[in-house]
Amino acid sequence: MAIKKTPITKVALARYAIPANSLGKKTQQKIQKTAVGIIGLGGVGGFTATLCAQAGFNIIAADGDAVEEKNLCRQVLYAAADAGKSKAIVATARLSAIAPASKIIAIAGRVDKKNIASYFSGCDIILDCTDNYETRKAIEDYCFAAKKPWIYASATNQEAMVALITNGKKILPRVEPKRKPPTTLNTTCAVAAALQVRLLYDWVQNRKLSGKIYYFDLSTMQLASQKI
Repeated sequence: MAIKKTPITKVALARYAIPANSLGKKTQQKIQKTAVGIIGLGGVGGFTATLCAQAGFNIIAADGDAVEEKNLCRQVLYAAADAGKSKAIVATARLSAIAPASKIIAIAGRVDKKNIASYFSGCDIILDCTDNYETRKAIEDYCFAAKKPWIYASATNQEAMVALITNGKKILPRVEPKRKPPTTLNTTCAVAAALQVRLLYDWVQNRKLSGKIYYFDLSTMQLASQKI
């Protein structure tokens, strides 16, 4: 799926995008021409999509789930009145209201290895905001084959984890690891999203921050990194 990268006006840039003196005019111009694929619009994805829209990125966002009341405590794009509605449709309306300068396309469907290429071939980079191994593995395999960069993000309990993956590397285990159901805080989701979009800014600016996975432990307030 392709997304039309129409340049935004100077007025829109001033009103809706990051001020040029934050990252520089050249970086902002690159941002407004960059198409980002966001897979998952839940706890992490809602925050990530909001930050990307505010920044001026063009977005293709996909999520096959409906809004559930039990998730409202950590999913920032939805309200109680949205229960039962498609996350993708509700999220697109909210993001368009927040950032009219960003072009946003919604896909109300679950991403898998069969459809991921048709959905995201027009994107320059993919942001993984999923919470299940199968979808995440489809992202990794597609990006590996297509030589497309992607940014992994996860929020589990009080640990946020992100990594920028380039040069055809793979980081996921071959088999899904067993784990107990997490009790993840909304703050963990917000931190994971903030770190993910920070890596996105670095990628736009051609900074070499790939090859490492970054951890932030909210229980100790410590940031650490490790080579992939």
